[in-house]
Amino acid sequence: MRGMILAVAVVVLTACGPGEEGPAGPAGPPGPQGPQGPAGAGGVRIQQMQTCSGFADLSGSGNGYNLAHERYTFSDGSALATCEVAGGVLQTSSTQFYAASQVGAAVGGCLTVFDVDTGSSGHWEFEMRGTTSTAKYVDPGSAQNGRTFSIPCTARTP
Repeated sequence: MRGMILAVAVVVLTACGPGEEGPAGPAGPPGPQGPQGPAGAGGVRIQQMQTCSGFADLSGSGNGYNLAHERYTFSDGSALATCEVAGGVLQTSSTQFYAASQVGAAVGGCLTVFDVDTGSSGHWEFEMRGTTSTAKYVDPGSAQNGRTFSIPCTARTP
């Protein structure tokens, strides 16, 4: 009899396990408002954008190179400079970023490699002063070495 009671108890206990899960109940009320977070950084913003574009005719034939130079000056004094030279089917560009303490931030200095003749390797150096940018071709092995072109710029504030 004792064995039978034990067997019945085991059967009853295993048959009374968890049932099927029912549907979810309704959502509870919203919780209290959380504490105010720390103030975010004001962020660095573009203070001024200068865009310059021009044309360099090295040979006097009217076939030359399109030149572009841009400088973005930020509220913390840093600057981003881009420069581009394009001629025929070729194009090259470069981007430099300067901290406020670097000279390049003030002049938007930029250098990009674009050789205009054969036999040596040349590059262009761009600098911006006021409302004018200069693009100088540098290639000691070229007759064009040192040629400098003035490029007009427009400035705007975002």
